[in-house]
Amino acid sequence: MPSAMDLISTDEELKDHWVKRVIAIIIDYIIVSIPFSILAFFALSLPYTVIIGSQGAFFFVYFLITELTMGASIGKKLMNLKVIAITGELDVMKILIRNISKIVGVFFLIDFLIGFFTEGDPKQKFTDRYAGTTVVLADAPFDQSKAIYQTQQNTPQAPPQQYPQQNTTIYQQPPPPPPQAPPAPEQGKVCTACQGTLIMTGDGRHQCIRCGKMY
Repeated sequence: MPSAMDLISTDEELKDHWVKRVIAIIIDYIIVSIPFSILAFFALSLPYTVIIGSQGAFFFVYFLITELTMGASIGKKLMNLKVIAITGELDVMKILIRNISKIVGVFFLIDFLIGFFTEGDPKQKFTDRYAGTTVVLADAPFDQSKAIYQTQQNTPQAPPQQYPQQNTTIYQQPPPPPPQAPPAPEQGKVCTACQGTLIMTGDGRHQCIRCGKMY
């Protein structure tokens, strides 16, 4: 299966999908950063590492709550996207796994890049593959979107077509028998009507090759 990187230059739908997801994450980051910045202002006495770690946790909890209650973050909602489960139902464990990398920004970037550059569903980041989730357009009916992904996952791959080797003997139908030549006329016998030559027929009679008279 090709990666998203292999297909994105020629697949406009896939390109639109990832552009919307990038815009959605930027919107979500802005939404989370505003209240967190206000809270951080009143906690400047805390160590810098604690503040940064709290921001990652705040970001993670935001995605956990919004995707669990609405099926999508606010950014995804604005971009007309939603999260679905490929197998089973979208539950807390699946949402936890697909969002765990968002606690640390570098891990989330690695999660995105691995999913984008490795073989698999071109619409999944790396943790989506382990969670059994993916992101689709919200306009598509939920059951229909889920059924499409489940069908793709459960459909067995057709075995590669086998071609005969060059030294394989190929059956050939025997050539048709050559047409039989007409029987040669018997010597000394001629038609009394037209003096044409007589030949022997299959029933033991004679026929003139000129006028067709039978004897």
